Amino acid sequence: MMEESVEVPLRQRDFGENPLEFYRENYPGMRRGQLSKEDPGLYQRLRNDGLLEGVPRGRTESRDFGENPLEFYRENYPGM
Repeated sequence: MMEESVEVPLRQRDFGENPLEFYRENYPGMRRGQLSKEDPGLYQRLRNDGLLEGVPRGRTESRDFGENPLEFYRENYPGM
């Protein structure tokens, strides 16, 4: 008895012509790290298409330590 081969389709999502627009409509404001966990297929598509710059990075705030970061550390974290 010969077994018939069955092709299993790969799951492929259709993000349309513009995956960045799909991101904006479905995940507005979601940062890259969260998007990569929530929808890895979309994240990879944006990355492959060079559109990842349209998705905000994680925390972009930087702290101002002033001219002397060691002084800042000593004042704000004494004894650590």
